[in-house]
Amino acid sequence: MNTTFQQAEPAPAELAEMQASEARFRSFVESAPDAVVFADARGRIQLVNAQTERLFGYRREELIGRPLERLMPKRFRREHAEQRKKYLAAPRAWPMGKRLDLFGRRRNGDEFPVEISLGPLSTASGQWLCAVIRDATSRKQMEEALMESKRHYIDLFRQARAAHREMQRLSGLLHHAQEKERAHISRELHDELGSTLTAAAMLLKGLEWSADRDNAVNRDKLQKVQSLLQTAMTTVHDFARQLRPSGLDELGLAPALRFLARTVAESTGLKVRLRADPLAEKLDAESKLALFRIAQESLNNAVKHAGASQVRITVAKAPGGIVLRVADNGKSFPTTATGAGRQLRLGLPGMQERARLVSGAFAIRGRRGKGTAVRVVVPLKPTGG
Repeated sequence: MNTTFQQAEPAPAELAEMQASEARFRSFVESAPDAVVFADARGRIQLVNAQTERLFGYRREELIGRPLERLMPKRFRREHAEQRKKYLAAPRAWPMGKRLDLFGRRRNGDEFPVEISLGPLSTASGQWLCAVIRDATSRKQMEEALMESKRHYIDLFRQARAAHREMQRLSGLLHHAQEKERAHISRELHDELGSTLTAAAMLLKGLEWSADRDNAVNRDKLQKVQSLLQTAMTTVHDFARQLRPSGLDELGLAPALRFLARTVAESTGLKVRLRADPLAEKLDAESKLALFRIAQESLNNAVKHAGASQVRITVAKAPGGIVLRVADNGKSFPTTATGAGRQLRLGLPGMQERARLVSGAFAIRGRRGKGTAVRVVVPLKPTGG
């Protein structure tokens, strides 16, 4: 097709330059990697390149003079024709966008997603339309694959969250079951075994009174057995209190911590200082138990792992709750680099879980040369007492 862009008859030199320019333009359009289609004001195709033939499956003589809408599915043709008229009435550059709701239609009827950029072209015969069309099949497949991958990972994330919540629920049930079993064993030790040992001690005392006063050997043996029984009774009572601190339920958090501090100090030589705000007694039973167990584990760490000589336990009011802080002067450790094995030895997962079960916030901080501090804050939910 020969297109003239001027009304006046050009000079031979100008004509040659125009023909050379047109040849360069056609060469540029022909070598374009995307389909390039020129249509006149009526929407009739005037020029296509080789990529248009390859992309749509038409020979160019099948397209020249035919409506531009021939290159799209029938269901879109009327709407596109109206949009084309509006565009030519106020033409503007329309860069190739990322819409994937545009489709082309091949000669064999196959539809495929396309990206289109539009631009106006003024000619001697009026305003033309230049459309650059790119096959977006690969990109659409890629985006669909990405969307599918996103949906897959969102599903995995939801499953992981559900599994995490279930693990937390089971962990809570396990802690409750452990405390229940501890209370049961504690009662059995204190009531059954403790009573039996007490009765045995009383019987031995009676035997000592009735024994032959001159039989020093028998008296000595009886005294040794009584001493062993007394040691066993003390051990059983201490173990029962460790399993379930009865004072926690009967007297409150502060007295239970005071007894714990005294017991640890007497058995290990550790100097333990305690300061407790009476407001802590307004905590519910589960929160008190959680704070007691965390303090108990922290004291155990101070003795076994930190080699501390002093520990300060503080129970005080905090914004919206009660804070427990257990600080020792022993060997610290880099809490941010603590391995799983070290965490287990220190009982950190158990302390963290106990804090979580009562909606508390747990933190541990180790500073070189200044020991380790455990801090947990639990919300204050008054029991009404």
